[in-house]
Amino acid sequence: MHMSADLAISLNDKRLKIYELLKKGYSGEKIAKTLGISRSAVWKFVEKLRSLGYEIDRNYNILSIPDPSPLDAALCSKKLGVERFLYFEEVDSTNNVAKKEERSCVLAKRQSAGRGRLGRKWESEEGGLYFSFEFPRKVPAVKAHRVTILIGLVVAKTLENFKAKIKWPNDVLIEGKKVSGILCELVGEELSSRVIVGVGINVKNELPEELKDKATTLKTYNVSVTDVFCSFANTFSEIVNLEWNRILEEWKRMLDTIGKEVEVRVGGEIYRGVALDVDDEGALILKCGDKIERIFSGECFYM
Repeated sequence: MHMSADLAISLNDKRLKIYELLKKGYSGEKIAKTLGISRSAVWKFVEKLRSLGYEIDRNYNILSIPDPSPLDAALCSKKLGVERFLYFEEVDSTNNVAKKEERSCVLAKRQSAGRGRLGRKWESEEGGLYFSFEFPRKVPAVKAHRVTILIGLVVAKTLENFKAKIKWPNDVLIEGKKVSGILCELVGEELSSRVIVGVGINVKNELPEELKDKATTLKTYNVSVTDVFCSFANTFSEIVNLEWNRILEEWKRMLDTIGKEVEVRVGGEIYRGVALDVDDEGALILKCGDKIERIFSGECFYM
């Protein structure tokens, strides 16, 4: 079942300009004149904004902006290298939509079937940030883990002011509790896959009781969902073009796994030992008794 988006807009659409001018306090008449469009086109778009939860008075003054703000998010999403932006009040999973919509960013207020790694359910109540986008470059499947590392770094840097750290390979933690989930999925060819990047960040959402000892939110910091999204997009645009060794260096600096005693589960295998280092592809170097293991991916638990 493919629901229709509450907002679907191309990033070179004139309506984004209307919104920017409304925010600057332009009147309907002045907007129409500036953009060379009819007054009724402006009115129609203002009605659309009202339906999305923007409070706008008769004189087109914006009185309040919803959070997340679909239009502010659309403007920020240009930094992700996409061409279209879709917003849903509710969707099954933003990754599912992004797979079908090429070169798009998909943001939802809620997900009914959000999922994490290994098909686990990702709680996606209102107040969190849930979005997916197509990574702006094709990636060979053997390099896909690099995208996962890069996105983990972008999330951690986005939340650096809240003392975020990375638990290998890409769980982002604040004070030892998980604040974000990342799911990268490959679509298409082995040698040049489309990579769909899904990100969930607990911003103001209530956590279910059973997750409170393992997960955390940014609730006490009084930050908006839109701000976290825009900060992610800005950080992404800075990091995506860095050389791989620079990305790895930054990622390592934010990694708090080295030196810890860990258990790593890879399929049915369990490795226990001390995390000594990561290699130049991000694999974990683990000292298990008198053996050294190199682990490329898996689930890591601190002992």
